[in-house]
Amino acid sequence: MNETLSKMSSQMTEYWKSFDKKQKSKIIIIAILIVSLLGLIIYSTTRPKMIPLYSNLTAKQTADIQDLLTANNIKSKTAFDATTIKVEAKDSDRAKMLLAKENIPSAGFTFEDALENSMGTTEVIKKAKLKYAKEQELSRDIAKLEGIDNAVVNLVIPDDTRFFIEGQTEARASIQLTTKQKLSQEQVMSIARYVAQSVENLQMENISVIDQNANLLYGGEEELTLGNNPDKQYELELIKKREIRNEVTSILAPLFDDIRVTMKLALDFDTLHTMQEEYASPEGSKEGKGLTKYEQSESSKSSSVTPGNEPGVIPNTGEIPEYVMGEDGAFESKTDSNQSEYYVNKKIEESNKGIGNPLYDRSSLAVMVYRKKVYDEKSLKKALKEQGITWEEFQEQNKHWVDITENADIQNLIAAVQKGTGIQDVELRGYEYPEFRSDTSPLMRERAKNYLPIIILLVIIALLAYGIIKGTEPTEIIEIEPELSIEEMLQSTQQKQVVEEIDYEEQSEIKKQIDKFVDEKPEAVAQLLRNWLSEEWE
Repeated sequence: MNETLSKMSSQMTEYWKSFDKKQKSKIIIIAILIVSLLGLIIYSTTRPKMIPLYSNLTAKQTADIQDLLTANNIKSKTAFDATTIKVEAKDSDRAKMLLAKENIPSAGFTFEDALENSMGTTEVIKKAKLKYAKEQELSRDIAKLEGIDNAVVNLVIPDDTRFFIEGQTEARASIQLTTKQKLSQEQVMSIARYVAQSVENLQMENISVIDQNANLLYGGEEELTLGNNPDKQYELELIKKREIRNEVTSILAPLFDDIRVTMKLALDFDTLHTMQEEYASPEGSKEGKGLTKYEQSESSKSSSVTPGNEPGVIPNTGEIPEYVMGEDGAFESKTDSNQSEYYVNKKIEESNKGIGNPLYDRSSLAVMVYRKKVYDEKSLKKALKEQGITWEEFQEQNKHWVDITENADIQNLIAAVQKGTGIQDVELRGYEYPEFRSDTSPLMRERAKNYLPIIILLVIIALLAYGIIKGTEPTEIIEIEPELSIEEMLQSTQQKQVVEEIDYEEQSEIKKQIDKFVDEKPEAVAQLLRNWLSEEWE
């Protein structure tokens, strides 16, 4: 075994020594890169996976948890400004059971804590504890929402037992948010509405919401509607503009290569509520009257008689005065009463004016259209030759843009745009610009320009790879046999040697050597033959 290892070591040493300094440097660099890449892959695949254990913690809760985990040999780390603590995935369950056993982190002041009262706890303290528990509950619920790191809710709840105190305050709430991102108006309104519905007798106008930068997100205003919400108004304006722009483009796109639309769009955000009641006689009723619902008639008659004065019984002594005698009289009265009720048609119409409708009479539209005029060198080659001008001269003569606003088709299109959009104040201007197509296709040239850098880069990479691979291959050392001089060859041929007759049919070894010598050194053989011939002539 030792001999095998020693032999392999010596072979590797000899193989390493066969490289020059440049090749060794390349091999070392490649080895370092490969080892680094393998190390990175191994680290990324084998490193422990850390998962969140608890989030939205206070600094004290984070410290308590980390101390307990460290004491029990559980690795942990903090994140998000020490509000989140992470542990390895394999230790997650063990850490949760350990923390639950120690009641860490505490869930904060809960309603269970508020209900734990002693005999000496007063009603004021009980109410204060319940209020604090409600604040903690709302704070935790809001902090769980998307985009919110932390929330602090403060409640002002009036004492409902003070019957004889005037000027009692209403329930109020203030919310302080620590946000990760900007919240939309709808999200802020949802938070305020959630708090209002969670606290008894708390109205939306008594809620205020601020963020960590002291920006007022909600100040107790009435719920924003489209009429008084600038964000919604701007969003609706963009939608209306896009609709009008699409209408203009659909009209002009088949005729022009480029269309630019700008507009001043006025929208009506005023609100209007109308209610109207109409009454009419139903069919089959008397003129001007409805169908009889019920009818009642009453009649009464009375009379009375007034008698004359009673005759006097006084004795007729002395002068008898004269009296005006009352006359007998009668009185009679009669009353008639008719009461009727009729059915009539009643029509109630209630309408709300649409908000955000375009005010076409106060809006304006400006449209710029561009049409391309193509000049092809191939199709114009004969005409250019007849005119005696070159393609470059033709381009110089026709390079200017042409205003086509006054053309009849442009003026007709203005009426089409007015009818399609409803906006009467429309200005449309058009221009025609040239495009010259040379004999060599510009598209092919453009493709060549795009692909040429990529091809060059691939060639360079291939050459570098080839050079690295080729440079790391061991160089084969070929020993070059020294060529014999003519004198040495002649001297060797003149030596008397006993050579057996060459058997050409059996392809002897001597014949093979001669053939090999002739193939490898034909010039030497030719020189040898010339020397032999010259010696024979001598």
